[in-house]
Amino acid sequence: MKQFLLINILTILLFAFFSGNAQQSDLWLRNGKKITISSYTLDSLDYYDGKITYTTIKGKEKSKYLEDIFSIIKQDGSENILYEQNMDLGEILTPVEMKSYVLGLHDMRNTKISPLVGIGGFASGFIVAITPTPEIKFGDSSVPIPLGVFVPITYTAIMGATPPNGDKLKQKFPEKANDDNYILGYQTGIRKKRIKHSLIGAVIGVAAGFVTVAIVN
Repeated sequence: MKQFLLINILTILLFAFFSGNAQQSDLWLRNGKKITISSYTLDSLDYYDGKITYTTIKGKEKSKYLEDIFSIIKQDGSENILYEQNMDLGEILTPVEMKSYVLGLHDMRNTKISPLVGIGGFASGFIVAITPTPEIKFGDSSVPIPLGVFVPITYTAIMGATPPNGDKLKQKFPEKANDDNYILGYQTGIRKKRIKHSLIGAVIGVAAGFVTVAIVN
């Protein structure tokens, strides 16, 4: 009797496990992020006003605007592409081209940024605290000009404007050498990641700089 009961419990658990997995789908965002979901519903098919509500495999319910979604790929491999090309609204890539672009962004998410980017941001932020702040007088009043803030701003702008060379990326990913949209997506992702690391480093640098100045003085 106990063995029979144990077998039934195991059967039920296995059925629930495989049933749950069978319902899993991959939600692909246009920023290259892939989210595994167990279910989803569309509240509207209007591309720029509609939303998709989905449940993550952890049971959390969330929602996204359709304009942030590229597609949903079910476990059987079928893909529901929600992205729509609209030249008038700046959507110049076809669904096929956008898929390559999204895959480039996705692969970039697993790419590590050189720590020098963050270190440079830290240094540029530190400079803010130690740079003298001249004042410009307007009659009886004066206005401080924080010249130091232009250092991290300029540094971050440079980091964002210098993505990896396209030819080098084609050498790194020879199978994508003829896929310009994939390369563009990868470059765009690297640019955003460099900006993020630069800003984080700059904020930490500013805080460390002011603490240092306070201790020294």
